[in-house]
Amino acid sequence: EGASILKDQAEEVIKIASTTPKEGNRKAIIMHEVHLMQPSAAARLLKTVEEPPTGVFFVMLAEQVDESLVTIASRCMTIHFGPLDPAVIEHVLTSEGIKLDVAEVAAKSAHGSLTRGRLLAADKQLAHRREFFANIPRRIDGTGATVAAIVEQILSLIDDSVAPLQQRHEQEIVDTEKTLALMGVKRGGKKALEDKHKREIRRFRTDELRNGLTEVASVYRDELARNEHIHRPEGYVTAIHRLHEAMRRLGLNVNEAILLRDLIWSLPSPSADAALQFVLEGNHE
Repeated sequence: EGASILKDQAEEVIKIASTTPKEGNRKAIIMHEVHLMQPSAAARLLKTVEEPPTGVFFVMLAEQVDESLVTIASRCMTIHFGPLDPAVIEHVLTSEGIKLDVAEVAAKSAHGSLTRGRLLAADKQLAHRREFFANIPRRIDGTGATVAAIVEQILSLIDDSVAPLQQRHEQEIVDTEKTLALMGVKRGGKKALEDKHKREIRRFRTDELRNGLTEVASVYRDELARNEHIHRPEGYVTAIHRLHEAMRRLGLNVNEAILLRDLIWSLPSPSADAALQFVLEGNHE
Protein backbone atom coordinates (compact mmCIF):
# COMPACT_ATOMS: atom_id res chain seq x y z
CA GLU A 1 0.00 0.00 0.00
CA GLY A 2 3.03 2.31 0.05
CA ALA A 3 2.63 2.69 3.81
CA SER A 4 5.88 0.94 4.79
CA ILE A 5 9.53 1.62 4.08
CA LEU A 6 10.70 -1.76 2.82
CA LYS A 7 14.11 -3.38 2.52
CA ASP A 8 14.14 -2.75 -1.24
CA GLN A 9 13.61 0.96 -0.62
CA ALA A 10 16.45 0.94 1.91
CA GLU A 11 18.65 -0.57 -0.80
CA GLU A 12 17.68 2.32 -3.08
CA VAL A 13 18.67 4.83 -0.38
CA ILE A 14 22.04 3.11 0.01
CA LYS A 15 22.53 3.27 -3.75
CA ILE A 16 21.72 6.99 -3.82
CA ALA A 17 24.11 7.60 -0.91
CA SER A 18 26.94 5.94 -2.82
CA THR A 19 26.70 8.29 -5.81
CA THR A 20 28.58 11.58 -5.99
CA PRO A 21 26.67 14.86 -5.50
CA LYS A 22 25.47 16.50 -8.72
CA GLU A 23 26.41 19.96 -7.44
CA GLY A 24 28.93 20.90 -4.77
CA ASN A 25 30.63 18.37 -2.52
CA ARG A 26 27.79 17.57 -0.10
CA LYS A 27 24.56 15.63 -0.42
CA ALA A 28 21.56 15.60 1.96
CA ILE A 29 19.21 12.62 1.80
CA ILE A 30 15.83 13.36 3.40
CA MET A 31 13.82 10.33 4.51
CA HIS A 32 10.19 10.93 5.45
CA GLU A 33 8.11 8.83 7.89
CA VAL A 34 11.02 6.75 9.13
CA HIS A 35 8.74 5.41 11.88
CA LEU A 36 7.14 3.28 9.12
CA MET A 37 10.43 1.55 8.35
CA GLN A 38 10.28 -2.22 8.65
CA PRO A 39 12.93 -3.89 10.88
CA SER A 40 14.60 -5.53 7.86
CA ALA A 41 14.97 -2.13 6.18
CA ALA A 42 16.34 -0.55 9.36
CA ALA A 43 18.90 -3.33 9.74
CA ARG A 44 19.99 -2.97 6.11
CA LEU A 45 20.36 0.80 6.39
CA LEU A 46 22.19 0.87 9.74
CA LYS A 47 25.78 0.55 8.46
CA THR A 48 25.30 3.31 5.88
CA VAL A 49 23.88 5.63 8.55
CA GLU A 50 26.74 4.74 10.91
CA GLU A 51 29.43 5.29 8.28
CA PRO A 52 28.00 7.44 5.48
CA PRO A 53 30.15 8.24 2.45
CA THR A 54 32.12 11.47 2.72
CA GLY A 55 29.87 14.50 2.30
CA VAL A 56 26.61 12.53 2.69
CA PHE A 57 24.15 13.57 5.41
CA PHE A 58 20.89 11.88 6.36
CA VAL A 59 17.87 13.85 7.55
CA MET A 60 15.46 11.28 9.00
CA LEU A 61 11.95 12.42 9.90
CA ALA A 62 9.83 10.33 12.28
CA GLU A 63 6.77 10.76 14.47
CA GLN A 64 8.13 8.35 17.08
CA VAL A 65 11.10 6.06 17.70
CA ASP A 66 10.05 2.44 18.12
CA GLU A 67 12.20 -0.48 19.19
CA SER A 68 13.39 -1.28 15.68
CA LEU A 69 14.70 2.30 15.26
CA VAL A 70 16.50 2.70 18.59
CA THR A 71 19.91 1.74 17.18
CA ILE A 72 19.60 4.06 14.18
CA ALA A 73 18.35 6.88 16.42
CA SER A 74 21.38 6.46 18.68
CA ARG A 75 23.60 7.31 15.68
CA CYS A 76 21.71 10.53 14.99
CA MET A 77 21.42 13.98 16.48
CA THR A 78 17.79 14.34 17.56
CA ILE A 79 15.93 17.60 16.99
CA HIS A 80 12.35 17.90 18.23
CA PHE A 81 9.94 20.08 16.25
CA GLY A 82 6.82 21.24 18.05
CA PRO A 83 3.46 21.76 16.33
CA LEU A 84 2.33 25.19 15.18
CA ASP A 85 -0.01 26.99 17.54
CA PRO A 86 -3.66 26.83 16.33
CA ALA A 87 -3.79 30.65 16.43
CA VAL A 88 -0.93 30.81 13.91
CA ILE A 89 -2.67 28.37 11.56
CA GLU A 90 -5.98 30.22 11.94
CA HIS A 91 -4.28 33.53 11.08
CA VAL A 92 -2.69 32.09 7.93
CA LEU A 93 -5.97 30.50 6.80
CA THR A 94 -7.97 33.71 7.26
CA SER A 95 -5.27 35.68 5.44
CA GLU A 96 -5.76 33.26 2.54
CA GLY A 97 -9.48 34.07 2.37
CA ILE A 98 -10.93 31.29 4.55
CA LYS A 99 -13.93 32.32 6.66
CA LEU A 100 -13.10 32.84 10.33
CA ASP A 101 -15.43 30.13 11.70
CA VAL A 102 -14.12 27.58 9.18
CA ALA A 103 -10.50 28.56 9.84
CA GLU A 104 -11.00 28.24 13.60
CA VAL A 105 -12.35 24.67 13.39
CA ALA A 106 -9.73 23.62 10.82
CA ALA A 107 -6.88 25.09 12.90
CA LYS A 108 -7.98 23.26 16.05
CA SER A 109 -8.12 19.96 14.14
CA ALA A 110 -4.85 20.46 12.24
CA HIS A 111 -2.57 19.04 14.97
CA GLY A 112 -0.10 21.84 14.37
CA SER A 113 0.21 21.25 10.61
CA LEU A 114 -0.51 24.14 8.24
CA THR A 115 -0.78 21.75 5.28
CA ARG A 116 -3.39 19.71 7.12
CA GLY A 117 -5.17 22.90 8.17
CA ARG A 118 -5.52 23.97 4.54
CA LEU A 119 -6.95 20.59 3.58
CA LEU A 120 -9.44 20.62 6.45
CA ALA A 121 -10.53 24.15 5.57
CA ALA A 122 -11.68 22.72 2.21
CA ASP A 123 -13.44 19.78 3.90
CA LYS A 124 -17.16 20.51 4.27
CA GLN A 125 -17.70 17.37 6.39
CA LEU A 126 -15.24 18.27 9.16
CA ALA A 127 -17.86 19.52 11.63
CA HIS A 128 -20.05 16.48 10.94
CA ARG A 129 -17.14 14.10 11.64
CA ARG A 130 -16.34 15.82 14.93
CA GLU A 131 -19.96 15.52 16.02
CA PHE A 132 -20.09 11.86 14.97
CA PHE A 133 -17.03 10.92 17.04
CA ALA A 134 -18.29 12.90 20.05
CA ASN A 135 -21.52 10.85 19.98
CA ILE A 136 -19.81 7.44 19.85
CA PRO A 137 -19.66 6.82 23.64
CA ARG A 138 -23.41 7.40 23.99
CA ARG A 139 -24.17 4.97 21.17
CA ILE A 140 -22.29 2.09 22.79
CA ASP A 141 -24.77 -0.48 24.12
CA GLY A 142 -22.63 -3.57 24.72
CA THR A 143 -23.59 -5.33 21.48
CA GLY A 144 -21.28 -6.44 18.70
CA ALA A 145 -23.74 -5.21 16.07
CA THR A 146 -23.47 -1.63 17.32
CA VAL A 147 -19.68 -1.84 17.46
CA ALA A 148 -19.56 -3.16 13.88
CA ALA A 149 -21.88 -0.37 12.68
CA ILE A 150 -19.82 2.33 14.40
CA VAL A 151 -16.55 1.02 12.92
CA GLU A 152 -18.07 0.81 9.42
CA GLN A 153 -19.32 4.39 9.68
CA ILE A 154 -15.96 5.62 10.98
CA LEU A 155 -14.08 4.10 8.05
CA SER A 156 -16.63 5.46 5.57
CA LEU A 157 -16.25 8.98 6.98
CA ILE A 158 -12.47 8.71 6.88
CA ASP A 159 -12.61 7.49 3.27
CA ASP A 160 -14.70 10.55 2.36
CA SER A 161 -12.37 12.90 4.24
CA VAL A 162 -9.50 12.06 1.89
CA ALA A 163 -11.28 13.63 -1.12
CA PRO A 164 -9.64 17.11 -0.90
CA LEU A 165 -6.19 15.50 -0.69
CA GLN A 166 -6.93 13.22 -3.65
CA GLN A 167 -7.97 16.26 -5.69
CA ARG A 168 -4.67 17.93 -4.84
CA HIS A 169 -2.83 14.76 -5.88
CA GLU A 170 -4.63 14.69 -9.22
CA GLN A 171 -3.56 18.27 -9.89
CA GLU A 172 0.00 17.44 -8.82
CA ILE A 173 0.11 14.57 -11.33
CA VAL A 174 -1.10 16.88 -14.11
CA ASP A 175 1.48 19.53 -13.19
CA THR A 176 4.28 16.94 -13.03
CA GLU A 177 3.39 15.54 -16.45
CA LYS A 178 3.39 19.05 -17.92
CA THR A 179 6.80 19.76 -16.39
CA LEU A 180 8.25 16.51 -17.74
CA ALA A 181 6.81 17.26 -21.19
CA LEU A 182 8.47 20.69 -21.21
CA MET A 183 11.75 19.01 -20.26
CA GLY A 184 11.32 16.52 -23.09
CA VAL A 185 11.04 13.58 -20.70
CA LYS A 186 8.35 11.05 -21.60
CA ARG A 187 8.23 9.32 -18.23
CA GLY A 188 10.04 9.68 -14.95
CA GLY A 189 9.38 9.64 -11.26
CA LYS A 190 5.82 8.33 -11.63
CA LYS A 191 6.31 5.45 -9.20
CA ALA A 192 7.98 7.71 -6.63
CA LEU A 193 5.11 10.21 -6.93
CA GLU A 194 2.52 7.45 -6.50
CA ASP A 195 4.30 6.16 -3.39
CA LYS A 196 4.48 9.71 -2.02
CA HIS A 197 0.74 10.13 -2.54
CA LYS A 198 -0.01 6.83 -0.81
CA ARG A 199 2.06 7.87 2.19
CA GLU A 200 0.35 11.26 2.32
CA ILE A 201 -3.08 9.62 2.22
CA ARG A 202 -2.10 7.21 4.96
CA ARG A 203 -0.78 10.06 7.12
CA PHE A 204 -3.97 12.06 6.56
CA ARG A 205 -6.16 9.07 7.47
CA THR A 206 -4.10 8.49 10.59
CA ASP A 207 -4.39 12.15 11.60
CA GLU A 208 -8.15 12.13 11.04
CA LEU A 209 -8.61 8.98 13.09
CA ARG A 210 -6.47 10.43 15.88
CA ASN A 211 -8.48 13.63 15.77
CA GLY A 212 -11.71 11.64 16.05
CA LEU A 213 -10.45 9.51 18.93
CA THR A 214 -9.40 12.70 20.71
CA GLU A 215 -13.05 13.78 20.53
CA VAL A 216 -14.09 10.44 22.04
CA ALA A 217 -11.53 10.77 24.84
CA SER A 218 -12.79 14.28 25.63
CA VAL A 219 -16.28 12.86 26.27
CA TYR A 220 -14.97 10.54 28.99
CA ARG A 221 -12.76 13.29 30.38
CA ASP A 222 -15.71 15.70 30.57
CA GLU A 223 -17.86 13.06 32.26
CA LEU A 224 -15.22 12.57 34.95
CA ALA A 225 -14.93 16.32 35.52
CA ARG A 226 -18.67 16.94 35.53
CA ASN A 227 -19.93 14.08 37.70
CA GLU A 228 -18.03 13.33 40.91
CA HIS A 229 -20.47 10.50 41.70
CA ILE A 230 -20.03 8.79 38.34
CA HIS A 231 -20.43 5.01 38.37
CA ARG A 232 -17.13 3.15 37.76
CA PRO A 233 -14.82 6.18 37.30
CA GLU A 234 -11.85 3.82 36.90
CA GLY A 235 -13.49 2.51 33.71
CA TYR A 236 -13.44 6.01 32.23
CA VAL A 237 -9.80 6.53 33.16
CA THR A 238 -8.95 3.19 31.53
CA ALA A 239 -10.94 4.18 28.44
CA ILE A 240 -8.92 7.39 28.06
CA HIS A 241 -5.66 5.42 28.35
CA ARG A 242 -6.87 2.91 25.73
CA LEU A 243 -7.86 5.68 23.36
CA HIS A 244 -4.42 7.30 23.60
CA GLU A 245 -2.72 3.93 23.13
CA ALA A 246 -4.83 3.38 20.00
CA MET A 247 -3.76 6.82 18.72
CA ARG A 248 -0.14 5.83 19.22
CA ARG A 249 -0.58 2.51 17.42
CA LEU A 250 -2.19 4.22 14.45
CA GLY A 251 1.27 5.56 13.63
CA LEU A 252 2.35 1.98 12.92
CA ASN A 253 1.21 -0.45 10.24
CA VAL A 254 -1.99 -1.65 11.89
CA ASN A 255 -5.32 -2.83 10.51
CA GLU A 256 -7.63 0.11 11.15
CA ALA A 257 -10.83 -1.94 11.28
CA ILE A 258 -9.47 -4.46 13.80
CA LEU A 259 -7.93 -1.76 15.99
CA LEU A 260 -11.17 0.25 16.03
CA ARG A 261 -13.36 -2.79 16.66
CA ASP A 262 -11.31 -3.90 19.65
CA LEU A 263 -11.14 -0.34 20.97
CA ILE A 264 -14.86 0.50 20.67
CA TRP A 265 -15.81 -2.86 22.18
CA SER A 266 -13.71 -2.04 25.27
CA LEU A 267 -15.21 1.41 25.92
CA PRO A 268 -17.84 2.07 28.61
CA SER A 269 -21.25 3.59 27.88
CA PRO A 270 -22.00 6.88 29.70
CA SER A 271 -25.70 6.44 28.89
CA ALA A 272 -25.85 2.96 30.46
CA ASP A 273 -23.83 4.11 33.47
CA ALA A 274 -26.13 7.11 33.97
CA ALA A 275 -29.17 4.82 33.90
CA LEU A 276 -27.54 2.44 36.38
CA GLN A 277 -26.58 5.33 38.65
CA PHE A 278 -30.19 6.55 38.58
CA VAL A 279 -31.46 3.10 39.59
CA LEU A 280 -28.90 2.78 42.37
CA GLU A 281 -29.72 6.21 43.75
CA GLY A 282 -33.43 5.35 43.63
CA ASN A 283 -32.85 2.18 45.65
CA HIS A 284 -31.08 4.18 48.35
CA GLU A 285 -34.03 6.53 48.85
